[in-house]
Order: sequence, then C-alpha cells, then structure tokens
Amino acid sequence: MPIGICQAVLTTGTSDALIANTPTHVLICHERVREQATADAKGELELLPGAQVRLVELVPGIEWALIARDGRRTGYVPADALAPLH
Repeated sequence: MPIGICQAVLTTGTSDALIANTPTHVLICHERVREQATADAKGELELLPGAQVRLVELVPGIEWALIARDGRRTGYVPADALAPLH
C-alpha cells in the first residue's frame, strides 16, 4: 500500500527544478518582472509592493534576483526591491 506520491526530486536542468510554494520575500516597490537579469529586458508582468515571492537565486555581481510564485519561476527583479519575510 503506497503512502505517498512518487515524484522526481533530482533534475537535469535548472528550469526543471522543483520550487517550493512558500514565499520567502516581499516586494517593497512596484517592479516589472524581467525575462533576463537586465533593466532593458522584456517583461510583461508587474508586481506591486507587498507581493510575496520566493527567492530562487541571486545573480552574482549584478544585483538581480530570480523569483518564483506558486512554485514557478517568474523572472528577475532588482535584488534591492526585495525584503525577507519574517
């Protein structure tokens, strides 16, 4: 009798990685979520202050953060637009 659901936990690429649904940070200002970690990159989604997101990774050296919502990668915002949830 199975007591759980089989689910792959190791993946071959970062785009396939599982991301927890639990938010870790909140946006402190209005931001457009970018497809790349640059200010001139495309981005259709805009998040308002107070939006809760999960920090997936900080991009070293350029002060951008990859964020996720509802377990899915959303895109990049400036790292200084985020504050940790307590």
